Amino acid sequence: MKTILQRTSVFLASGLMYAGLCQAATTTATFTVSATVDSQCQSLSANALSFGNYNPASATDNDAQATFTVRCTSGTPIVVSLNKGTTTGGTIAQRLLGSGTTDTFLNYNLYTATGRSLVWGETAGTNTMSETGTGLGTDVSFTVFGRIPAGQSNIKPGNYADTITITVTY
Repeated sequence: MKTILQRTSVFLASGLMYAGLCQAATTTATFTVSATVDSQCQSLSANALSFGNYNPASATDNDAQATFTVRCTSGTPIVVSLNKGTTTGGTIAQRLLGSGTTDTFLNYNLYTATGRSLVWGETAGTNTMSETGTGLGTDVSFTVFGRIPAGQSNIKPGNYADTITITVTY
C-alpha cells in the first residue's frame, strides 16, 4: 500500500508539473491595422467681385479684385479653374457682363495675377492656378484680379452682371 501511495504521489506530482507547464505556454499572432485618407476638398467659398461704377468716358481701366478660399486635405494637389461665365456670347478670352434690360454688353476679364497678363480660364497647365500640397486642413486663399477695359463707349446705362463658376480639381 505504501508503494501505491508513493506511486500515486509521484503520478500526481508529475501531473501537476505537466499541467503547470501547459498553463505557462503561449502563442502569438499579429494583425494589420490600416486606414486610408482620401484627397478631398471640404469647402470652397467666394466673395463677390464688384467693379463699382464704370465710366465709359474714362481713359482708365476699371480694376477690381476678390478672394475665394479652398479647404482640402493636407498635401492635396489642386487645379483651380474659372469658366467663361453665364452671359451669352462670353468666352474665356472675352467675358461679358450682361444686363437684362439692355441689349449691350460690357467686356471684362479675370486674371491670375495683379499684372493682369494671364487670363484665368479652364485649361489645366495653361490658364489655371495650380497648387501642390495645398492646405493643412485650413483655408487657402486665392485672389482673382478683374478688369473692365477703358473705352467701351457704346454702353447703355444699367446694371450689368455675370456669374462665374470656380472648379477645383483634385
